[in-house]
Amino acid sequence: MALLFVVLVVALLLVTVYLFYRFAYKPFFVLKRIGVKGPQPKFFFGSAKEIEKLSYRKFIEKYCQKHGSVWGYYLGVRANVVITDVEMLKQVLVKDFDCFVDREVCVCVCMCL
Repeated sequence: MALLFVVLVVALLLVTVYLFYRFAYKPFFVLKRIGVKGPQPKFFFGSAKEIEKLSYRKFIEKYCQKHGSVWGYYLGVRANVVITDVEMLKQVLVKDFDCFVDREVCVCVCMCL
């Protein structure tokens, strides 16, 4: 009986560790895996605390200067990509529209354009 309890506790612990990795840690590697540069995300919050500290506009300007016209950041575990190249924006928003059906478009006019 005690052995069964130990096995169940170990199995529950392993499932918890796997779920933690799958849903709380692994999403922070999405942008890196596809080759998009950006600020290092903080666990669970992503870049939200830095955005709150700087303001969204200053955050965007800072990393546009640092990473160029295409880069990404995380709000929580959700990846966001910033594109400031006009031709690439046309490609994504018009020509390849059907490939990006679940996107949110946020327009922020900054000095980095």
